Amino acid sequence: MDKIHESACASPLVRTLKRLQVSKQSQYKVKSALSDGEQLGLPYWAELNRALPNYISRTSLFAPVQPGRRILHDMSCLSSPKGIALYFSGKQLDMADQDVFLQVLHLARRYPLEERVYFTRADFLRDINRCVGSSDYRWLADAINRLVIAAVFIETQRYKTGFHLIDQYDYDQGTGKYYVVLNRKVKALFSNSEYGLLDWQRRLELKRKIGLAKWLQGYSASHKKGQHKIGVDLLRQWCGWSGRARNFSVALTQAMNELVRVGIFSGARIGISRQGNVQAEWVRE
Repeated sequence: MDKIHESACASPLVRTLKRLQVSKQSQYKVKSALSDGEQLGLPYWAELNRALPNYISRTSLFAPVQPGRRILHDMSCLSSPKGIALYFSGKQLDMADQDVFLQVLHLARRYPLEERVYFTRADFLRDINRCVGSSDYRWLADAINRLVIAAVFIETQRYKTGFHLIDQYDYDQGTGKYYVVLNRKVKALFSNSEYGLLDWQRRLELKRKIGLAKWLQGYSASHKKGQHKIGVDLLRQWCGWSGRARNFSVALTQAMNELVRVGIFSGARIGISRQGNVQAEWVRE
């Protein structure tokens, strides 16, 4: 097993600040590229954020599943709010896979879609707050394979599109460097500003075992800041909860409390609507 360096699990905030210092040196180049308009396929967001399309965050494409409980999908129609039809083929994706996808999108926002995006596996793992070692390298390789295999077809009121979450990739064993390529069809998911921005630093502070908290962060980011109310049963369906229905309220309360703890929500509770239905209520900062 490879030796894990002492800095492998260093504070995400320290790594982010160092990365920001380095990024200032190339700030002019980034602005010049952005001025080309359509050259960059994805919108550009700040270094401290990650972006997730609404039509993904409001479905169970990435689900808070327990380790070892993944299922295989074959053009499965995932439960989603009205106006979204999402079909998925591939091995079920969890919230750690979503972290990988978020980081790939983040790196790819600097380049035209369908252009190779390079990164080293060690830096990538540190950026998503995972340790560096043989088991983590294997996990990352497996996660990227799942994203390459994952085939998604989305139909909304405005468009239909289908693609693999990662179109292609390659890995150089000698240098530890990957490259990934995103299909240009990914751009449709970001059209009309239909995506939410996630506070990356706070996301990295979420406890890994509470996967529902990460899903809920993505879902809440797809709506305006402030107060939000939604039926508990709808959230259970949309997130792809695989446990017993009667246990979901407890898990949801735990997830909301975790989001309050890290400062994503300023308040959250499970209440009763005027119609007498059980609903989740929170205030997003």
